[in-house]
Amino acid sequence: MNSKQMSLWILSIFLLILSTLIFAFYKPTFLISLNDLIVGLLAGMISYYVGVKLRTKSKKQFIRIWGIFVESVVIAPLPEEIIFRFALISLTFNDIIVGILISSLIWSLFHVISEFLSDLPIRYYRTKLGFFDNYLSGVIFSTIYVFTGFNLFTPWVAHAFHNFLIWKDIAS
Repeated sequence: MNSKQMSLWILSIFLLILSTLIFAFYKPTFLISLNDLIVGLLAGMISYYVGVKLRTKSKKQFIRIWGIFVESVVIAPLPEEIIFRFALISLTFNDIIVGILISSLIWSLFHVISEFLSDLPIRYYRTKLGFFDNYLSGVIFSTIYVFTGFNLFTPWVAHAFHNFLIWKDIAS
């Protein structure tokens, strides 16, 4: 394991611990309802199709497909939503619009850093188009978080479904 991969592991573990502590101490709203599930699925689909207009085939070169599926669809969305939606929008900013815009910017930067450290042959988020695609997804997830009464369940579903649709493209 090289130093970039080690840095990515440390960053991932840090974010997992941070999100667990935030969830435990601040107890964000996480209400499971059919309406929020439907809104989350629709938002994930909208985010995916907005990205389809921007995305290029450069994002389609993963090697360990099933590992990527488990990480990007099952594991990553919840800690990312806790940190980038709940902690940044609900705990950090008083102005919701500023919170949405800045949390989406930080989220996009996080994905650029993660891609750089991953050592995978992906060069998507580091492009202007990829960064903008990810920023728009962050705005969509943040907006539904706010409009569903700060319910973390909805952007989590949207994020997981968005990642699933991308994984489906990569796997095919």
